Amino acid sequence: LEDARGLAVRPPGPFGVVLAAEELQERVVQRLDPERDPGDPRLAETLGEGSAHPAETERELLAHHSGEAGLTTRSVEFWLKSGLRARHRSADIETIGDLTRGLALLETLEPSVDRDRLELQFLGPLVTAYIAVRGYPSDEIGPVLDRSRVLCERVGDRNQLFVLAWGTWIWHIVRGEFRLAVDLAAETMKIAETLEDPSGVAEALFPVGATRLYRGDFTGARAAFE
Repeated sequence: LEDARGLAVRPPGPFGVVLAAEELQERVVQRLDPERDPGDPRLAETLGEGSAHPAETERELLAHHSGEAGLTTRSVEFWLKSGLRARHRSADIETIGDLTRGLALLETLEPSVDRDRLELQFLGPLVTAYIAVRGYPSDEIGPVLDRSRVLCERVGDRNQLFVLAWGTWIWHIVRGEFRLAVDLAAETMKIAETLEDPSGVAEALFPVGATRLYRGDFTGARAAFE
């Protein structure tokens, strides 16, 4: 499940635990070759004027030539659009490739809140694509979730931070890492207590109770669920 920015949405409640149901496979993504001759900025500009809704191959071409021409921000935005369109077609391996290319270019931009917000737009769809291809327990998921949480802290998005804490807790649970899940459940509750929506605390009780249940603390689990 995703919200408008492609990020995993808040779980609906008990037993709606698995966020987007599927996880993604890692795909080897080639970086733009720094030894190539720089592109012509006019080519990227001209291609961009062709259509309000360029085809998938045109988006990739736009991204490539914009990057070659030194139009880094524009190239990053084209890779994001290409990755999102691929995601809508359930072309998840292609999604991973496009988003990974965009993230590689994004790292070259100067640090700023706008840069962090743009990166968050990449990471949500990247998680859901990895889920679809590789399954929720895959090694690729954790670092993306951790990075997303860091960025949410920077931009001050507490609601999305709560969602990501949920997602990270699930990642550890499905991997059988119950000791780490205890800490994540506690963190989820701590974040929920800072939200304006009081229902967040009720939702945060589920990770607490479920973790206790999986660890054999049935009395503690019942107390959380009640």
